[in-house]
Parts: sequence; C-alpha cells; structure tokens
Amino acid sequence: MYYEIYKVLFSYKIIWLIMAFLLIKTAVVCILPELRDPRIKISKNQYDKVLEEVAGETSPKKEQYIFETNEHYLSTLNKYQDNLNLYLAGKIDEDVWKDYTNEYNEAKLYGNAFSMLNEKAEAFVSFRTSYDSDLPLQAYFYEYGWHSVFIYMSFPDPILCIFALIIGIQFICPEISSGSMQVILTSKKGRRSLFITKLISLFILLGSTAIINIIIELVVFYSRFYLKEGHWPLYSITLFISNPIKLNLYQALALLMVIRHMGFIFTGLFAFCIAGLTENASHGMFISILLILLPWLLIPDIPFTISAWLSGTPVLKVSYRITPLIVLIVTLIITTWIFYYKKFLLRKIIIHKN
Repeated sequence: MYYEIYKVLFSYKIIWLIMAFLLIKTAVVCILPELRDPRIKISKNQYDKVLEEVAGETSPKKEQYIFETNEHYLSTLNKYQDNLNLYLAGKIDEDVWKDYTNEYNEAKLYGNAFSMLNEKAEAFVSFRTSYDSDLPLQAYFYEYGWHSVFIYMSFPDPILCIFALIIGIQFICPEISSGSMQVILTSKKGRRSLFITKLISLFILLGSTAIINIIIELVVFYSRFYLKEGHWPLYSITLFISNPIKLNLYQALALLMVIRHMGFIFTGLFAFCIAGLTENASHGMFISILLILLPWLLIPDIPFTISAWLSGTPVLKVSYRITPLIVLIVTLIITTWIFYYKKFLLRKIIIHKN
C-alpha cells in the first residue's frame, strides 16, 4: 500500500499539476490591489496625519474630539456661500474673511479624513452600547491592508476549488473508465487496498497543497499590504465592526486560513466520492460544482456548507465553530461509506456471484 501511495503522490502528472496551480495562485494573489475608501485617494497625506493624531485604543475623549472637529468642519464648509455673499456685499471686513478662508481651506484639507473617522467613532459607540461592555476596546489604525485581505478571503477561492475538484475526480475516474476497477475488485484484497490508498493519498496531497498555499498567501499578503498592529480586536475594522468576535486580527487571519483550507480539503474528498458514485468525471464535476455554487448563492451565511468553509467568513462569525465542523465530517464519513459500500463491497459481491 505504501508503494502505491508513493507512486500516486510522486507521479509527474501530479507534480506538474501542483506546480501549475501554485504558480497561477501566486500570480493572481500578486495582482490583487489594496481596497481603500475612495476618499483616502483625495487626501491620503491628511488622512495619515489625522490618524496619527488619534491612533491607538479608542476612548470617549478621542470620540468627542472627532465628533466636534467633524461638526466644526462641516459647519465651516456649509457656510461658505453665505459668508461669500456677505463679503461681496461689504458686510464682512478683510480680517474676518481672511480668518474664515483659512478655516475653510483647513476644512477642505482635513474634512474627508475626519468624516471617515467620524463614521468609525459612531460605529464604535454603537457597538459598545449593543454588546458586552467587557469586550476589549476598538482602536484607530490604518485598517485597509487588513480590510483588503479579509474582503478577498470572504469569497470562495475559485483556483482552490478547481484544483480540489480536478484532483478529487482524477483520483478515481481513470480506474473506472479504463475498466481496471473490475479487475481489482476480483482480487481478495484489491478493493480495500485501492480505496484506502486513494483516500490517504488524496488527503496527503490536499493537505500538503493547503500548507504550501497558506505559506504563499501569507508571504504575498504581508509583502503587499499593511498588516501590522494585528493585536487590535477584529471588530476594529469596518468589515467586522458589528460582529463581537473575541479574536484579534492575527488570530482571525490564522483561523480564517485554516477554515478556508479545510474547506479545500473537504471539497477534494467530496469530489472523490461523488465522482466514484457517478462513475463519470463530467457528472462528478457538475454535481460537485452545484454543491458549492448553490449554497453560496442561496444561503451564503449558513456555516454548514462546503461553500461556507471555502469562503471562511460565515464559519468565522459563528460562536460555536465546532458544530459545523462535526456536521461536515459526519456528512463526509457517510458519503465515503456509501461510496465504499456501493462501488467496492457491493460490486465485489456481485462479481463473485456471477
């Protein structure tokens, strides 16, 4: 059996397929842009300056400062036309107009930055009034690197899905289409040996690929995006600002990667079983894609589906993540047993009877 596992894992076909997958995945991740609020592009330097002023853990004093400054800037901007008319009518002298135009120019420069921080401060206050006061306080920091990574990782990875489906289906369909399955089932130990060899080899291959892919994603994300200050709570960033998940950013990123790649492994194993049950690569691929796409489109927030594990976020948001994991494992075990019984045990009995 060990020789068969070695032969399956280290065939040139498998090695080239893994290399192609990893190269494509690396290229795609490298071109992903940082997702930022459009207002930052207008006043990036001013935003950085204001953020540096209030950076760190939030407090009522900081929030009050942001609220008052934002209100002052909005008021200054809204009075421009009225003050201009008064100045043109000679009702405002030069010194007053000069002081106002200085304030107006300052409001134009820093208005966007304080507007964004005002929205964050309001969300922070709303969060604390809605949830447990014992939760760690949120923080102000440059969040858009983290925001980009979590946004990209909130969707099922199409490259991971395709690779898992291809590998899972190709691990069983060649034996069925070539007719060698019939020969193997006539031997005394062939059926069990083939099944266990295929299952173990597939699991090792998917697990190894998942580990390599995690390393690639971490290296590329950390080199391209600002992923510092990860000790702050996850609900400090806008994407999770209404979810009281008791994880910091580093912990959430690590857990999300584990969840997504467990979904990748589940996908490959389910595809293997479905392809074996249908005895047709095309049918197996079609059914597997439906099992991923339909739940993702119709019930995206339900954490008990393969698509939820491939995207990761629906599972990350639930309090008891062990429950959907148990459900998926039990479903996989049942599917695997049905496949083994129907295509190996039952068919072997029929062959011997004939």
